[in-house]
Amino acid sequence: MRTSKLSLIAICLSILALMLCFYLLFSERRFDADWGQIITGILSFLVTILIAWQIWTVLDTKSIVKEQKENNDKIVSRFDQQFSTLATTVYFSMFEFYRKGGTQVFELFYFGLLTVKYSIMAGRYDMANATTTVMIESFPTKPIRNIEKVRLLQIIEGIPIDGRLVLLEKLHAKIQLMPSNDNA
Repeated sequence: MRTSKLSLIAICLSILALMLCFYLLFSERRFDADWGQIITGILSFLVTILIAWQIWTVLDTKSIVKEQKENNDKIVSRFDQQFSTLATTVYFSMFEFYRKGGTQVFELFYFGLLTVKYSIMAGRYDMANATTTVMIESFPTKPIRNIEKVRLLQIIEGIPIDGRLVLLEKLHAKIQLMPSNDNA
């Protein structure tokens, strides 16, 4: 901001000098100008144009940078949306695989919670609620290892709680009460 004020002052002074030169050149109190004075006047005019062009370039560059940043933000947002949709599909497939197998409790809940997390990121709350409902309905009775329980709790605590996720709190409470031991 300070440099633009300084440039504006320089342009004003250059324009004032040009106006004075043209006044003296074409007025009745005309003086005899030699080539040195004419060249000096032309050079001062060129310097004024170059300073104005430099200021214009700086202002134009700022707008281009701002526009590119907005475009980059849109691309990143679109990529995040597509990644979340893809991750939801992959994790839901793994969740279904382990749900049908029925023996690996940790894997079932691990992929189920990741499905919920990425469904929310993709804006698919219907899928997140459906997956949460299936996990609550197929809740296991056999214990899991303590480290697996801690990992599940870390994932579920990383999921943003929203009013549209009606059963997530219930699932969180059930996982906290899930039996665990180190021998399972």
